Amino acid sequence: MLESKKTTRYVFYVYLMLLTWGILFKFETNPEFIAFFLAPRYINWIPFSEPLIVDGKIVFAEMLFNLISFIPLGVCFPLIKTNLSSLRIVGTGFLISLLFECLQYILAIGITDITDLTLNTLGVCEAY
Repeated sequence: MLESKKTTRYVFYVYLMLLTWGILFKFETNPEFIAFFLAPRYINWIPFSEPLIVDGKIVFAEMLFNLISFIPLGVCFPLIKTNLSSLRIVGTGFLISLLFECLQYILAIGITDITDLTLNTLGVCEAY
């Protein structure tokens, strides 16, 4: 049992590193391309008000990514911390998502968006 929990913890840490790379650096390794994402600080406070529109069509891929990317958190975290209530699990997912959104704002990487926060938290709920 202890070995299984260790493995889950290891997978969880790898997941958090990949999540950080994906959210903050958009899975890029080229510093010049990362610099492209540096933008003026902006916060979108209105949920679902600014979907990505390409050729006049709404692209749901980014919203789907936000939802799916936090599902592993809802799966792994309760396995590591078995004594937490549902509210604490979802609250932790919310706080981790909020941390990423704040980092995006502070580092001026991407756009800080309430929609991302909402969908990330729903991803944790969906998994748990």
